Amino acid sequence: MSTPDPGPQVDMKQVMTVIAQRIQQGADTDSIVVELSGMGIAEHRARALVDMVQKRMSMPAPASPIAPAGAGVPGSVLRAVIGGGAGSLIGGVVWAAIAIGTGYEIGYVAWGVGILAGLGVIYGGKAKGAVFQLIAVAASLAGILLGKYLIFVHAVKEYLVEKKGAEAAAAVSHLSINTAAIFVTNLGAVFGAMDLLFIGLAVYTAWRMLQVRTLAAPAKA
Repeated sequence: MSTPDPGPQVDMKQVMTVIAQRIQQGADTDSIVVELSGMGIAEHRARALVDMVQKRMSMPAPASPIAPAGAGVPGSVLRAVIGGGAGSLIGGVVWAAIAIGTGYEIGYVAWGVGILAGLGVIYGGKAKGAVFQLIAVAASLAGILLGKYLIFVHAVKEYLVEKKGAEAAAAVSHLSINTAAIFVTNLGAVFGAMDLLFIGLAVYTAWRMLQVRTLAAPAKA
């Protein structure tokens, strides 16, 4: 569709903007034509411009190729899982390294595991919504479990070194099913009240980071 020439020394962009605004405001064709005539546009050209803009504005918008947030597109979900897993892995290892190096389990670092998991899901999935929130929560919990497991194994090794020697400690492997089973059966002793507090904060933060923000409707007068 060709655009009618509004005439010399008339800013086409401004003219089209005025027409669109007046149509959105509910103005009729005649009143818009009168306003355009005042801008130096001939009546027949003004009517042609208004008709063209009305037709363009009535055309349906093309479908967006971007999936809505939380749609759960397989590719984006897989990338979100990978990103969240990477974030939780880094967070869990860093938390364990700090705890082992300082001798203190700093709760704020555990909170950071949830933040890293959320960032990983955001970076990988490029979307938000319920599906990605669940991935972020699961990743943050996995990262915290990993960190606790590494700390637990280190503590077991130190105990064995003190009681039975380095050889007994060396026999304990991080990848051993028996070691993992012992860890699981002692979860009640491994996690304290403060741990649960920061785990809750980590999970809540990861959930909120992937929440779809909605604009509040304007208050009616």
